[in-house]
Amino acid sequence: MSIRSLGYPGADGKRLSSRSQDAGATWSTPVPEPQLPDAGGCAGSVVSGSAGTVYYSHPNAHGRTNMSVWVSRDEAATWAAPAPVFAGGSAYSSMAMLQGRADVHAPGGTETVALSFEKGGYKSIAFTTLTF
Repeated sequence: MSIRSLGYPGADGKRLSSRSQDAGATWSTPVPEPQLPDAGGCAGSVVSGSAGTVYYSHPNAHGRTNMSVWVSRDEAATWAAPAPVFAGGSAYSSMAMLQGRADVHAPGGTETVALSFEKGGYKSIAFTTLTF
């Protein structure tokens, strides 16, 4: 679970995470994710892919700009540099893994993620797909 860190002691502007080992019945104590920015307390999104892959979407700059997607291939232990999606005003993202696409589980290990987010200062909702 990805958690806004506003007011959480020791978060230092980083996102918090909590993990469940029992399908969400209980959760671990939240801990800061040093590689993931919180960018002003905006809602982000997390989805799980195949074989320990996790995707995280969120603005990559304070002021809610620069929508980006981070990828972890080791169950969120480490994160690759973010993939930029939109440089302007952006916030409140939601992701889903796409099913039924030829490239979702291609031999090269690629997956396709659908991303929707607020774009341009709350003027529109954008929808895009990203293949990793």
